[in-house]
Amino acid sequence: MGEFRRRVHLGTAAVYRVCGWNDELAEVEVVQAPGLRRGQRFKFAVAAVRSMTVVLGPADASDRSGQRS
Repeated sequence: MGEFRRRVHLGTAAVYRVCGWNDELAEVEVVQAPGLRRGQRFKFAVAAVRSMTVVLGPADASDRSGQRS
C-alpha cells in the first residue's frame, strides 16, 4: 500500500496513491489528475488498479523514465 499508480486514458494521465484494498475494491487517493482535486478518494475495482502502471512517486507523473515493472 502507498504505492503510486498511473493511468493514461484518451491522452491524459492520472496518478493515484493506493490507500488499501480487499478482494474486490481498491481505495485510491488522487495525486494528480485533470479535473480532479488532489486528495479526493475513490474506490476502483482491484483489477483496474492492478492494470495501472506502477510509478516511483508523484514527481514521475509527467516523466515516464520513473516507471517500474
